[in-house]
Amino acid sequence: MPGENCWSFQDAGNIKVPEFMRKIAGKEEAYRYINTDMKFSYVILRKDKLAKHTYQAKGKFVRLSNLKKHIGKRVNVAGSVMSGNLGDEKTFVFKLCDGSTSVPAYAVLPAYHMNEKNQALLKAGYGSIVEIFTTLVRENKEFASYNLLITRNTNVVIVDDR
Repeated sequence: MPGENCWSFQDAGNIKVPEFMRKIAGKEEAYRYINTDMKFSYVILRKDKLAKHTYQAKGKFVRLSNLKKHIGKRVNVAGSVMSGNLGDEKTFVFKLCDGSTSVPAYAVLPAYHMNEKNQALLKAGYGSIVEIFTTLVRENKEFASYNLLITRNTNVVIVDDR
């Protein structure tokens, strides 16, 4: 599996800056020394060859590595949610990975398309496995990635929530 695009980070929110950090930072260019973002990544490695998830898609699902063949079409995909919301309150964006691709893929849910059938994407936790039905594949040339547009007609199912 190409791992370079199947990872992300957890965002634990901002931390309160300790007084000693403010003193070290000084007054000029303090922004260079004060970082309040608490972000981290992690991996769990096992020697017993057991997997945390043994999910296998049942039905017709397109591998994320084959999205190029389906640009402009509606497809079904399955994968793991590899980020929190990378967008904003108007457009929700989540990184997806199925272990097959070297090109990043993102599920994009505009707020005006949100309904009962697709809002499960917002409830999926980091590492959750989701199945997404009838998503529209778009190429994002600016960021060398694929966007999976979640519309009113898209159904999102959480298969395995961590």
